[in-house]
This record gives sequence, structure tokens and C-alpha cells, in this order.
Amino acid sequence: MNHSLLLIMGLLPLFLAAVLLTGRWLKQRSQARRQAAILQQWAQQLQLLGQDCEQCYRQSVSLQQSYSPGYGAGFTGSPLLDNGRQLLAGIHPAGWLQQYAPLLSLPGAPYVISALTRLLYQLQQREQAIRDLISKDWDDYTTQRKLFFSNIQDLIHLYDELREFVKGKNLNQDAVEWVRAFLQLFDQWLRNGAGKEMEQLQQEIVEKIITLNKTQPGNPFSSRTNEKALRCQFAAATINRLDNTLLQYWQSYNQSWKTAARLSRKLAAAGSPVAPGMAASGTWTAVTATAGKSRSGQRALLPIDRWTPGLVSQQQHRKGWGRWAIAGGCLALLLAGALYLHNHRDQVITARPLPATIRQPAADTTAGKRGTTVQPKQDSLLLKFEPLTRIHGLDISKYQGELLSGLHGQHQLSFVICKATEGSTYIDPEFHHNWKRLPAMGLVRGAYHFYRSTDAPEVQALHFLQVIGRLNATDMPPVLDIEDGSLHHTVSADSLQERLLRFLQLVERETGCRPILYTSRYFANTYLQLPVFARYPLWVADYSSRLRPRIPEAWARQGAHFWQKEDSLHIGSVITDFDLFNGDGAAFVRFLRQRGH
Repeated sequence: MNHSLLLIMGLLPLFLAAVLLTGRWLKQRSQARRQAAILQQWAQQLQLLGQDCEQCYRQSVSLQQSYSPGYGAGFTGSPLLDNGRQLLAGIHPAGWLQQYAPLLSLPGAPYVISALTRLLYQLQQREQAIRDLISKDWDDYTTQRKLFFSNIQDLIHLYDELREFVKGKNLNQDAVEWVRAFLQLFDQWLRNGAGKEMEQLQQEIVEKIITLNKTQPGNPFSSRTNEKALRCQFAAATINRLDNTLLQYWQSYNQSWKTAARLSRKLAAAGSPVAPGMAASGTWTAVTATAGKSRSGQRALLPIDRWTPGLVSQQQHRKGWGRWAIAGGCLALLLAGALYLHNHRDQVITARPLPATIRQPAADTTAGKRGTTVQPKQDSLLLKFEPLTRIHGLDISKYQGELLSGLHGQHQLSFVICKATEGSTYIDPEFHHNWKRLPAMGLVRGAYHFYRSTDAPEVQALHFLQVIGRLNATDMPPVLDIEDGSLHHTVSADSLQERLLRFLQLVERETGCRPILYTSRYFANTYLQLPVFARYPLWVADYSSRLRPRIPEAWARQGAHFWQKEDSLHIGSVITDFDLFNGDGAAFVRFLRQRGH
């Protein structure tokens, strides 16, 4: 009996370890296969998209080459623009984020999807710019063209009349010289073939008449002909401007189709993993690096400074070998233990009996990432919120002073979000005092960082994380505040979005929590247009008496998690912001336990 018990106790931990490692390996292998299948589906979709973009590009270039400047009065571009619009209408980048969500964990994947969706939105904008130009200005194009040739016709009639008029007539010296020069320029035009192209008429008739009237003013014919020549000149300039604008828009439109086709093909080629068990992150990174440089070596689409092609896949490869080594070591220990018990059977049986009381191992409180903590099964702070039907809160900074001292439970608050940092160096002087005090008041606490466009996003993120320290299981995910006051210089939407993503991804990687993004509807619709931002919970500022907040376009499907409904809530003599959570107490608890995911 003792021998069997000792044998079981010796083998059981090793057996459980082997089962655990095997189960984990099988789960990871299953996830890798699923990811590979999704990557293959992604590659097929991108391949079809690349073919369609290539076809639209060739059609657009062909139509552009057939366009003749000065003859655009009847041009609509409808067949090409309608084909392009139909293709773009069938693409839903927001749906990609749901369909290919498992790929977003791959290094570079958010930037790849952002670059592709940015191109597609760019195509929509440039296609709409061409349509707007044609719909708004092309009536004027037709009018100016008619005006040009009408005045040219009047000048030709005057030429015919003067030829008959001067026969046998005695004119004064000034008139004779002007008429002779006027007739000569038309005679020259006739000898050159009487070309009816607008550019030729402009050079051979209009410009020469204007010059003639400048050198010989004051005769009866100069004012009449000068007015018509100037009308022709204005009409030609208007038509030339519209032609150049259309061709410029068109060239940009063509380039966007070409770039979209090239990027789609590259991503499609990188979307098939070598083997089901190998992560394709190295492929993603390599493609990102390739797509990020143009032929001239200048930055084209994607920020690649932080990426090393293939590095991640090598790390995962080494990590895979490490797992195999651990599993092999456990199996070796298992066999060695069994062999030892078998060979030293007698010694084991006669060994000193185990003590009656065995100390239980301490609970594991290690965390895999900065700021994460093992979630307790029961938490009294969170459990008290579950029965609530509404969740209210405040956000405060140094400007509210000792606001917390005025809270005595009468406001029925559930959370308070404190300003922690701003930019790369500033720390709110009230933050640490408020941060330490909130748990004792039975309130969920949160911390936000006010973003500055002039500071590097990585420096700001690390400054924020260093100040807030480790997050408890009952703390809200970190919050990024981006609004009009964040912009201290002229910045493009593309640049701002790319830098914000770097901040958000660094915070998410370091804390294991998906950060909350605070902004207004107007600011988000102006600067935060990429669908990738919808991954992050939205805290929207919308001060109104509405029952629901107005949601920015990027979050139209997901909606907002938090609503800053008022900016003038009075607590005693202090004015602060008033916030609502979109859900009841149970939903609030789930949100906190899911760490913003």
C-alpha cells in the first residue's frame, strides 16, 4: 500500500505537468492553424482586390490618355467613375476588423490594415473630387468654350467686313496701319491652314490682336476687337485651368488605384504561412517593410522604423523550441522518476513516513505584464456594482482641487477618472493624492493622459505608465485624452493617427489592457477616421440633453462605452465633468474584468 501511494505521489505532479504542457501545445497549434486559415482567406480576398484595382487603374489610364484638353465639354467620366465607385462600395474596412480580428495580434497587422483602408478612403475622396469638379464646374466649361468660339467667329466676320470695307476707301494713317496689321494676321492664319484648335486660335489670333491694340490704340476698331479678344483670352484661361485641375485629380486617382493594386498583391503574397504551426508575423513584418518605402527610397505608406523583418518570427521560433524543451524535460523527469522508484523500491518502502501535515503552496500572484494582476474570483468592490441599473462617474484634475472631500455618498458615484499626466513630462499635482484615496472610498478609479502632438508618442506612453504604476484588477483601463487642445502645431490627420496608434499599442502591450480613447465627435470625424480606432473603447464628449450621445463615424457600429454628458456638474462649490457608462452594473463589472477587451 505504501509503495503504491509513494509511486502515485511521485508520478502525479509530473503527469499533470505533461498533460498541461501537451494541452497548451495543442491549443496553440489549433490557434496557429485557425490563424493560417484566416490568413489564407485574407490572401484570397486581397488577390481579388488587387486584380480589380489593377483593372480600374488600366481603364482609368486609358480614358485619361484619350482625353483631349479643350474638348472636355461633353466629358462625364461616368463609366469609369461608376465602376470604381461600385468596387469601393463593396469594400467594408470596418467589417474586416471583425472578420480578421485574430490577425490583429500579428506585429504590423494594424498598420497594414490601416494603410490599406487609408488607400481605399483616399480613392473614395479622389473619385468624389472628380465628380464634384465635373458636376459643379463643367457647365462653366461648356459656357466658356461656346463664348470663346463665338467671339472668334465675330473677329473672323470683322476680318471679312474690313476686307470689303477698305476697298476704294481713304482711311486716316492710324486706321490704315491698324487695318493692314489686322488683315495680315488673319491672312497668315489662313495660310497656316486656318486651324480651329483653341490653342492655335489663341496664339495666332487672340494674342496678336491684344498686342496690336496695345501698340496702336485710339482707332475706331481697337476697342471693339480688344473686348472680344479679351473675352476669348479669359475663356481659354478658364478652360485651361479646368483641364489642368481635372488631369491633376485624375493622375492622383490613377496613382491611388496603382498603389492599392500593388499593396494588395504584396499582402496577398505574404498571406499564406509556410506551415500550419508557424506564425506568419515575420511575413507580415517583411511585407510592411517593403510597402513602407517607395522606389525613390522616401516614406510611402507605413511607418517601419520600429520593425525588423523576420525578427518576430525568429523569436517565436526560439520560443517554440523552448516549449518543446520544457515538454521534453518533463517527460524525461517522468521516466527518470518511474525508473528510480522501480530500481529503489525497497529503499522507498522503508523510508521515513511523510509528516501528517504538509504546508500548502502559496497562491500564485505573478503577473505576465506590467500593470496586470490575477483577477480574484470574488471582489467585494465590483460585486456591489452588479445590481445597479445606472453607472455614473466623474473625471477630475488639479482644477477641481479637494473635490473628493465633498463626496459623502450622496452623489451615488461608481467611478472617478483622474488626470495623471500630460505630454512627456507633466504630472498632475493632485493625481497621487486622488489615486491613493479612491479605493478607500469604495470607488473604481481610472487614470488618463492628455496627449500632446508635439511630443513623441512612445515617450508620452512610458511617462504615463511610469506615473500610474501597476493597475489593480478593479482599476479601469488606461485612458488617452485627445482633443483640440492637444494640437499645438499644424498636423495632418494621417500623421496624427499613426502616432496615436503607436501610443495606444505601446500602452496595450505593456499593461495587457486595451486603452480607452477620450475625444469629441467633431475631433474624431476630423482626425480619427481609420476603422482601427474602433478597437479601442470610446469615451465620447457630447454635452447635450439627448438620451444618447452622437457617435463619431469610426465607432458607428461599436458605439461608446462612456459618455461625458455634462461639463458643469456642481458638487458644492466645485464644477466638474459628469460621465455615464453605457450599460448597467453587471455590464460595467464585465468591462472591468475583460480589461477593456
